[in-house]
Amino acid sequence: MRAIIEEARVMDLQYGHLFDDVIVNSSLDQCVVQLSMLCDKLRTEPQWVPVQWLGKQPSSLLANQNQD
Repeated sequence: MRAIIEEARVMDLQYGHLFDDVIVNSSLDQCVVQLSMLCDKLRTEPQWVPVQWLGKQPSSLLANQNQD
């Protein structure tokens, strides 16, 4: 059990900045509720990613960037 806790701590230190939320699998009911809340949040709140992640930029986006 200590090894699992230590591995989780190390993973959190190395990769925690890449995640917005963590679901701990302690109770199926709690996990389902938390997952549902996160899905609702994703569906209702605006999301942001760098434009470079979207692939080729449409010409309208390029024109707007040049004006800024």
